[in-house]
Amino acid sequence: MLPIAPGLDLTVLHIPIHEVPDRIDEIPAGRRIAVFSWAGIRATMVYVYLHTLGLGKARILPGGLPELIRHALPNAIWKRQTSAGKES
Repeated sequence: MLPIAPGLDLTVLHIPIHEVPDRIDEIPAGRRIAVFSWAGIRATMVYVYLHTLGLGKARILPGGLPELIRHALPNAIWKRQTSAGKES
């Protein structure tokens, strides 16, 4: 598990699709789970698998990895922070 933001209750697990059944115990059952892949096909398979195991808080991250990258770019983060400051 990789904590990625101090003070934010967010943990990242990198589990390739073929390892999910063997590493299912690493996935926290009571937490929201976001699954994603480049185009969303593998994410959909993992999503369905997690739901069959009762992990109903799993969701597919829309847009896959490209969308995640777009939102994580420093310029995008800066824009969100500055707009949030203007609203206060």
